[in-house]
Amino acid sequence: KGSGTLNILDGGVVSTESSSNSPDVIGDGAGAVGVVTVDGAGSLWDVDGVLHVGNEGSGTLNLDNGGVVAVSDSTIVGAGDAANGTVNFNQGSLNTLSLFASPTDLMGTGTINAQGVVSDIDIRFDQATGQTPQVIMNTQAGQNITLNLDASDTNVNNTLGAGFRGFGSLSITEGVSVSSQRGILGYHSGSQGTATIAGAGSQWTTRDDLVIGQRGLGILNIRDGGKVAPDEFYIGDEPNAFGIVDVKDSGSFLQVKNLYVGRHGAGALTIRDGALGGSPGYTYSMYIGSEPGSSGSVEV
Repeated sequence: KGSGTLNILDGGVVSTESSSNSPDVIGDGAGAVGVVTVDGAGSLWDVDGVLHVGNEGSGTLNLDNGGVVAVSDSTIVGAGDAANGTVNFNQGSLNTLSLFASPTDLMGTGTINAQGVVSDIDIRFDQATGQTPQVIMNTQAGQNITLNLDASDTNVNNTLGAGFRGFGSLSITEGVSVSSQRGILGYHSGSQGTATIAGAGSQWTTRDDLVIGQRGLGILNIRDGGKVAPDEFYIGDEPNAFGIVDVKDSGSFLQVKNLYVGRHGAGALTIRDGALGGSPGYTYSMYIGSEPGSSGSVEV
């Protein structure tokens, strides 16, 4: 919980292994300060697992002059609510399966390649973008970061969503179908993530769980024949979280195996105006106000 520095320079390569339960961390405990710099063409930090840039402490990752960090699982910039994480790009690249970060913590000029993202940006899947939208982050002074998102592979353990620390949105429209392993709207306390799935053929499938309001506010709108098909579905997951799901219009469908409306937090589900909800072909379980202190409401 002190301070530490790692420099990977001049074509050097460092390989590490980690997991979601034991991630590689820059700035672990409260008061810790960690800095990693990957500088120069051919310089690589290869993380076989999960990377936290700022877990409960302060973490900084510098990617300079062609330096690359490749993460086989998730990269979380500011993992804890009180963590301070920053990635500084100076013509470097971050390749990661899923990115959890606020754009205010991503600075400079560089490239991010990911197959899933939960952030405070607007992600749109439509006929123009298909399953591979690109987002340019340039709202901060000196910031010009290209996020290349490729959600076309249905066999990877990726996470898709919106609202990491602030406000983010996700839309799937114009008949585009997107699949992810997990989905999260409203990751940290104080965040707000909104997703809209609208139009015939537009679909979001999560092969594992979909969380609407993990620790923040999550809002899911299904409209005009859109479909959402999670396995486990949590609306208002953790204490103080709030999740809202509104399924509206004929042809709109929420297909779910196990449904929690207010797991540890508060949740509200509305199905109206000819929309449908259910679990064809599966055993269906629904829990309203699942745990002590939670609250849930369902209106059909």
